Amino acid sequence: MKALPRLDQFLTYRLHQVNKLSDKDSAYAYLEQCGLPLSEGRCLAAIGAFAPLSVNVLAQKANLTKGQASRSAQALVDRGLVSKSASEADGRGVVLELTREASRCTGRPSR
Repeated sequence: MKALPRLDQFLTYRLHQVNKLSDKDSAYAYLEQCGLPLSEGRCLAAIGAFAPLSVNVLAQKANLTKGQASRSAQALVDRGLVSKSASEADGRGVVLELTREASRCTGRPSR
């Protein structure tokens, strides 16, 4: 019987480990610099890079589920870091953009 390779020899395992380390470092940075948990920090960064955008696009860009993106976006709105307005293209949709207050975390001016 042929021996199975060790788990740490699989590329997918190694990539997962790198991802976990990256998430840990990112979580620390978002918390330290902005007082934000990881999912909110990812959303803030995505909105800063790709605004204006919808919650669906935010979920894709931040690699979150739509529910996670929606809750994180609302938390950022509640903190005054993101503005939420009705979409002109979709009456039920919203458009997310950074506020002036967000520039202290992102280093990017609001639009």
